Amino acid sequence: MLAKHVLWNHDEAGGEQADFSNMDLSDSYLVNSDLNGAFFKGAILNAATLGNGSYTFCDFTNADMYNVEAVDAVFEESDFTGAKLINCHFLSSHFTHCNFTDADLSGSDFNLASLDNSDFTGAKIDDAKLENTRMNNCTGLSAEPDEDESTGMTMQ
Repeated sequence: MLAKHVLWNHDEAGGEQADFSNMDLSDSYLVNSDLNGAFFKGAILNAATLGNGSYTFCDFTNADMYNVEAVDAVFEESDFTGAKLINCHFLSSHFTHCNFTDADLSGSDFNLASLDNSDFTGAKIDDAKLENTRMNNCTGLSAEPDEDESTGMTMQ
């Protein structure tokens, strides 16, 4: 499926957009992968390694992503609506223009990441690590945390 997706991304014959929807990809090793535009709706990516990969314009709606390792990955313009990104490690990753509506980011490490222009409406960010994280022009985050949002969040 990965080879056909690469062909699809380059508009070449035999290419096919990757659809991992509802698949169990736990413990997958997808380092340095170019999966731009792939579907991961409802996929299970627990303990997957996605570092240095490119996942722009991907759909991770309702995906389970516990303990994912994705250092230096690019997720720009991706949709994480309702996804569970719990205890993940996203050091230096890029999430510009992403949708995190109703997502659970509890305990995830976004240190040195870029989350500019993303939507966090209804997102849970309990104990998320956001030190030195860029979050310019984000929506859905309140200045004063309430009982449903941003408990234990750290940000500089």
